Amino acid sequence: MRELLDRRSPEVQRRCDDQAMARARRIGGEILHIVWDDPGVYPEFSLGYEQWSARPFYPGHGCDGTTDPNIHFIALQMCKRLGLDYCELYEQAYDHKQSWLRFYDWQGVAEETYVPEVSDAALRTLLYDLGQINNTSILAVLRDKFEAKGYDVDEWWRRRRRLALTDMLEDHRCRCCVPDGKIADPGTFKG
Repeated sequence: MRELLDRRSPEVQRRCDDQAMARARRIGGEILHIVWDDPGVYPEFSLGYEQWSARPFYPGHGCDGTTDPNIHFIALQMCKRLGLDYCELYEQAYDHKQSWLRFYDWQGVAEETYVPEVSDAALRTLLYDLGQINNTSILAVLRDKFEAKGYDVDEWWRRRRRLALTDMLEDHRCRCCVPDGKIADPGTFKG
């Protein structure tokens, strides 16, 4: 089961973990609640496990066990903007004939994910997030592709996540941000 919930709901406030709740308050977002309840997808010992995560997903969030699809969706979109085929690069990086990325239903993920404009900082943040979800092979491929296109992503790992995220927010101008870099009213978020 996967559902978006209002962070102000008494049930969510009572049951949600503190870290996800604090992040949702900070970004003015909602809470994604996942229950591992599909025996065809999850191992038997984990059935009934619950996860909580703030949404919308913003680059730089890294890994909390729920963010892999969001990070791959950002990679798909940014690569598309750069004229790169992320699915093909992923398949080459992991020696797959056809990756799960080609068959995944991206609709729900698209609705809960903020995709920034392409910039050095946004690409560094994407590489950071891919590293956080242990996708180091595609990270290495993308780093080389981004550098070949003239983007400064060298030594991305040395940049602290906060610095990269701050740079990215300064690089783009959209209605989701306010001049001091804080996230604005989530009602303005359209994905």
